[in-house]
Amino acid sequence: MDLKQEAQELLALGALQSIIKGEYDRRRAALEARYVQLGVSAQMISTDDVYMGTVSLGKPEWVAEVINQEAMFEWFEQRLPAEIVTKTVSEIRPLTLRKLLDRIAAKHDPVDPDTGELLTWVKVYKKNGSMRVTSSADAKGVVRELFNQGEPMLQLEDGGDA
Repeated sequence: MDLKQEAQELLALGALQSIIKGEYDRRRAALEARYVQLGVSAQMISTDDVYMGTVSLGKPEWVAEVINQEAMFEWFEQRLPAEIVTKTVSEIRPLTLRKLLDRIAAKHDPVDPDTGELLTWVKVYKKNGSMRVTSSADAKGVVRELFNQGEPMLQLEDGGDA
């Protein structure tokens, strides 16, 4: 194979990778939404003769995140000034902030766990668990063989790839 042909094949593989990734991401998001809607947590998938792998959805979790840095700093200045670290820029000790946010998330409410004060600089929400897709070695072998034979297992939709 000459250098130009190698480059052409690499470019074709790059384009295919981009198309496949876009299709994978789109279908994964759609399947994840269906899993959440139907309350499915995991499935083992097989064809008649090949174990294809597993698809599972992690448990939802409550998350607290800072939405207003300025208000957060004011709150820490008044209540926990020793937790403010001043370098060239002041910042809250990351472990202290993480522990506080974890305590807030556990209560599902943006309030100071010690005083009950409403913290306007915190947002609390329930985040869906992330989906995990694990293809078996057998499935990868079957897909490679079908691809090399020109027999696709699926059809790709026109994604309007740029």
